[in-house]
Amino acid sequence: MNCDTAARQLPLMLYGELTFDEEELLQQHIESCGSCRSELVTITKVQRRLDGAEVEVESALLADCRRNLRIATSAIAENGGPQRSFWADL
Repeated sequence: MNCDTAARQLPLMLYGELTFDEEELLQQHIESCGSCRSELVTITKVQRRLDGAEVEVESALLADCRRNLRIATSAIAENGGPQRSFWADL
């Protein structure tokens, strides 16, 4: 594994998106590469700050989003859902 591949995979590893084998190869690379080990520390700090951030959403925006979601899911249900579309296309 090279540093470019490791840099692309570090965020994926933090969110559990790598296969066991991919994570093993990445861990081996991190153990032998100080630069990537440092990058992992930085990305971990950023991830923790983002995950810990609490965002205040205006109640009107939240209500609009919920209404739009309800309208969209109702339209899907009225049309028979995604399965109906699949079978109709066949």
